[in-house]
Amino acid sequence: ENLSEQTKGILRTIHYRLFECTSIESLQETINNNIHDTEKIILVLSGSMDHELILNNIHSEQRIVSIFILVNALSTPFDSYSKISGVFTDYEVLETKMLAQARILNHQVVAFDCDEKLSERSMEELNEKPEGNFYDMHLRFSSDHFVTSNEKEKLLKYCRRRYASNSTQLKHIDDFEKAYESKDALRWYSKDCFLFSSLNKCLRKQSGNVYDCDMVYFAADLSIQIQLEWKKQREKNNPNLDSFHVYRGLNLPEAEITRIQNYCGKSITIKGFLSTTKSFLVAQMFAANIVFDIEIDPKLENIVYADISTYSQIPDEEEILIDFGTTFQVVDVVNEYDGYKLSVLLLDIFINDKLLFFLMYKRTIYCFGEF
Repeated sequence: ENLSEQTKGILRTIHYRLFECTSIESLQETINNNIHDTEKIILVLSGSMDHELILNNIHSEQRIVSIFILVNALSTPFDSYSKISGVFTDYEVLETKMLAQARILNHQVVAFDCDEKLSERSMEELNEKPEGNFYDMHLRFSSDHFVTSNEKEKLLKYCRRRYASNSTQLKHIDDFEKAYESKDALRWYSKDCFLFSSLNKCLRKQSGNVYDCDMVYFAADLSIQIQLEWKKQREKNNPNLDSFHVYRGLNLPEAEITRIQNYCGKSITIKGFLSTTKSFLVAQMFAANIVFDIEIDPKLENIVYADISTYSQIPDEEEILIDFGTTFQVVDVVNEYDGYKLSVLLLDIFINDKLLFFLMYKRTIYCFGEF
């Protein structure tokens, strides 16, 4: 009840579904009737309600990933509640922490939504000899291919139709139409707006030439900017660097994990741009049952990626964006569980011109925040 109108406005920009509850009964009713099973909740407790009573009743709810508490004075210890991200007496500090986590969560959840259903054309198996139309479909976007203003109109029409009932995103689309320039593709991708939440879904649906995609106007710019940023970062950092790891948390059903196990030793291409983080903790925070551990050898010439944290509104996410159509080698799927710790498997081998692709999997799905 203490949230400012400014904060509410920012939260609606990040994700336009914002609920206010004045009792534990209304909170439980909102969760049961208005929140989908796949959605995640950041809960803010403030005012004079009995926080201990509320926590006892809702802390085990799996959709709640993080809880912030605003109090007049620090008196009641909440150490036994693992989902609590902080107890605050300063409203501005709470706002800052909450908005940062909300942005990270929004980026992660949207990314999951884009790529979770791997069977729906988002992941394709490559044959040993990937010739023909399939391989052509996954070639990188090229600056030699001219994208016309007609593609821009197609993108605007597609996105306005998709967000017809969302006034916040429609305003972002209007701003994009007026102000977007190709050189700003990475910055626009990093914004809390319609682009990152729509792009991979649109690419995944494309069954033919990728240049027929409704969002090719932006996708081509983004791919080319990733390639330019990759070249700039390689020149700055020197390619003779050691391999490093990036991570991606997901929530996949058993059937999909079994399917991925069958890909061990094979190559796959994920149809879209892959958002990852250098922080295992960020990936782990929003991973319900699986974390992708991706080893990148910076000496390889055809593994194109960019550190876009300097463009991001949430630099703490330490985002590495991997270019469209990158091929992965599935090395292993490990089913390990050690208390609340997700075991990590690292293999001391290299696959030429491939990303090493690891998946760590624990069979039991625990509530977010218990890792």
